[in-house]
Amino acid sequence: MGVALLLLSALSSLARAPLESRVAELSTGLRMEWLRQPAASPSARHVLLVHGSVHGAWCWAEHWMGYLSDRGFTAHAVSLRGTSGSPAPEGTMKVFAEQHVNDLRAFVEDHLMSTGEPPPTLVGHSFGGAFLYEYLARGHPAAAAAFLCPVPPSGNMAMVGRFLRRSPGVALLVTKGLAFKTVTRSSKDARAVFFDDTLPESDVQR
Repeated sequence: MGVALLLLSALSSLARAPLESRVAELSTGLRMEWLRQPAASPSARHVLLVHGSVHGAWCWAEHWMGYLSDRGFTAHAVSLRGTSGSPAPEGTMKVFAEQHVNDLRAFVEDHLMSTGEPPPTLVGHSFGGAFLYEYLARGHPAAAAAFLCPVPPSGNMAMVGRFLRRSPGVALLVTKGLAFKTVTRSSKDARAVFFDDTLPESDVQR
């Protein structure tokens, strides 16, 4: 059975259309990085994947987008404002949650729904989930929503407090890695925050 499943998966990936890399010009003024994986079979079902902190559209491309494509969804992933894929306009000192929400609305309405397509299902991970809460609260279009380990609507301070009491070393490492973005400069910190010892160093580096 295991061999058969592997063979079916390999055949699906061969039939899959290539991943497309695009730039979406938004009415909010942002040039947003956009990855699109067409469905392996004709379908009007679309999924928009929204990443969390210190990530980008790339984090969905290796496994998730192909998986969704093979199951009849056209998968979209975007890089949020202020990431390397979608740099904030020059002179921007800070990016606010409201800007992320407005960018997502503009992307959905101006690009995914501009030709009469139905609203997509949105999937938010970590802080992407926090932006998705606000997106939905404002009544922006969505067929459905899914949250993967989201930051709770009340924020993450209570969680940080629990970590400090139970595992102060871990709490300090995560705070340093994310708040001060050392995970973007140190593969050791990136491994400690996001991965385990089994992942090859070459994968951590990329």
